[in-house]
Amino acid sequence: MRHTSIEILGVPLIQIIISSKRNKVKGRRKIVLGLFLCLLCNIIVAQVDMQEGFTMLESGEFEAAKNFFEDILKTNPTNKTAKICHARGLGLSGSKAAALAEFQHMQTHYPGDFEILLNLAEAYMWNKRYTEASQLYSELLELKPDHFVANLGYANANAALKNNQTALQYIDKSIAVDPANESAQVSKKYILLAISSEYRNKLSYDTSMMHLDTILAKNPDDREALLNKAVNYLWMDKPHKANKIYQELTDRDIEPLEGNIGLSYTNVLLQQKKQAKDYAEIAMLIAEDDKVSKKDKLRVAVNMVNALGFDRKYKAAHALIDTLMIQYGMESKELILARGRMNVWDNETQKGLIYYHFLDSTYAPSFEVKMGLAEAMRGEKKYKQAVNYIDQALKIVPNQPDALRLRELIKDEYRPKLTLDYMYAQDIGDNFAYVGQAKIEVGNNGRFRSFLHYTNRKLTQIIPENNATQHSIAIGTKFQANKKLSFIAQMIPTQSRDMDGSLIRKDILLDVSVQYDITKIQTAGYNFSQEAHNYNADLLRSGIIMSHHKFFYHIRTPFKIGLYTQFIATTQTDNNKRNLLYASLYYNLAEIPYIKVGVNYNVMTHKDQYPSLYFSPDYFNGTEGFVNINNVERRKDKIIYDLTIALGTQETRETNSEFTRRVDAKLGYRFKQNSYVLAYYRHSNASQTTVTGFSYSAIGVQGVFTFGKKEN
Repeated sequence: MRHTSIEILGVPLIQIIISSKRNKVKGRRKIVLGLFLCLLCNIIVAQVDMQEGFTMLESGEFEAAKNFFEDILKTNPTNKTAKICHARGLGLSGSKAAALAEFQHMQTHYPGDFEILLNLAEAYMWNKRYTEASQLYSELLELKPDHFVANLGYANANAALKNNQTALQYIDKSIAVDPANESAQVSKKYILLAISSEYRNKLSYDTSMMHLDTILAKNPDDREALLNKAVNYLWMDKPHKANKIYQELTDRDIEPLEGNIGLSYTNVLLQQKKQAKDYAEIAMLIAEDDKVSKKDKLRVAVNMVNALGFDRKYKAAHALIDTLMIQYGMESKELILARGRMNVWDNETQKGLIYYHFLDSTYAPSFEVKMGLAEAMRGEKKYKQAVNYIDQALKIVPNQPDALRLRELIKDEYRPKLTLDYMYAQDIGDNFAYVGQAKIEVGNNGRFRSFLHYTNRKLTQIIPENNATQHSIAIGTKFQANKKLSFIAQMIPTQSRDMDGSLIRKDILLDVSVQYDITKIQTAGYNFSQEAHNYNADLLRSGIIMSHHKFFYHIRTPFKIGLYTQFIATTQTDNNKRNLLYASLYYNLAEIPYIKVGVNYNVMTHKDQYPSLYFSPDYFNGTEGFVNINNVERRKDKIIYDLTIALGTQETRETNSEFTRRVDAKLGYRFKQNSYVLAYYRHSNASQTTVTGFSYSAIGVQGVFTFGKKEN
């Protein structure tokens, strides 16, 4: 997924950060400009000593300055300089409307007076009447095109109206008149920041970066430019580069607080849980300084909550929120948002929705809330509603890239999908198989998905020549009843033909399954399926149909340990029966890349033994240790891989224990989030992976293609 006002997937986004330093600079700029305007008046200062009042204006004592010049005007009511300075003191001390009224009154007494009109234009700026200020500055520039203050004021008025290109043109003119003027240089910097932000919002990152680099060329330590550059990298989905900027802000002591918040967030994106939490803790320590505002203290604390949640320490995250609510109030929008986010991340989406709906109905439309609702709806498998909330979020922050990426990811769930697969396999018994498959899935909302799955299996044996072919077309549907319950049902018309083309048999097979999430860490399911014995031509010709009743249970603990168990009871049309029990105990070592190690154990029995036709021992057991490494779920990675290596032993009542090996390797390229091509290789001598008990090898290629126009 950023933390002042924008949050994506519940994670804070560092936006353009305009610090209090800017406000202080602007304040000094107003004072110096005001003093300059006061002194422009054509008066003889020596007649009335007003230096003390000028000093008050310059030092920011606006209320005292107003009173000083008010006293001057009691004895010198026609002194134009005193009138101007009194009005400025009035406006800068907070009485902006009254100051504007005074300048308008002066205009009637001094029609066409250039200095009064300059002050009137600035009074319009104080009152946020930017259009009138811009118009007046434009008229003044027609009289004096090279006037520094008029060019500077016109630039600032256009910047306030977001006419930033015009603002840049006139700020450059003012700098050409007075290159050393600090106020003009500061104004240009903020105009460049605004232009950079405009181009970022248009996703024109190169141009946005160019304007930031212009600022950094003059001051490599400029905090706002560096922070905005980091935000650009986040929008560009380049967290590594953003991380370097935040590290620079911290190492060079330019902005340690924002730097550590940023480092915490980029490490979330980089899946570095410990580092994310460490940087969040450093930011918490920095925020203990009394100089840090209450708002920033809360922002830092919420960042700590996010780091705990990312590390799946939800209990600690909720405890911290409880503590913060005592300090900042139960009604704190930021903390309610954090509470909802933690529930959604913890797969407690219904609880999360309560908080998000409250915020959505109580406060003005919020990007963060809309995105939180989208994430919760996605967790509920309500994809259409999720996309609707993302669209609402994009109306608030157009073109926000994380929102665009999430929308594409969700829409891919119900776009048409085509899977193509071709495999060649052989074993040491000279059995060869050529298997081609094509599957198309369609559905308009992600909850109902219909599919058509065609399979062509050609089976050959060279010596003696022994061939057969099987064709099948599965017609089925998937139904996601709700977040926890799903069904799959398919009917599979199947036709088998002998080597001379004659029909062996036709069948209509069934495959029905149901899966239910008991809790957020437990899943159970049942599957009934039928299939023809089709490992080789002889088995296919035998016409044996197997009916499987499969039961499974899967638990994933918070301690990275999981257990998958499966029991399959099979009946066959040759009156044989098979029972198979399989268990896999595993441990998740890492998440990027995903690394899993574990032990698989299976035991299998057959009622009758037909060793000449298929592997059917009365008792068999096998044990293997395995390691799997993959990045298949990392949809940002272009190169995808999945490698499993297993070593173990197996035995039957008739055979001694023997060594087994198994390799399953995949390597491919992802050209869209849900579209890729890959090649795979499989090799095993474990009996449970074949029907005859022989070792075999297979190679193949697979392509998955999702169709649908990408939306912006």
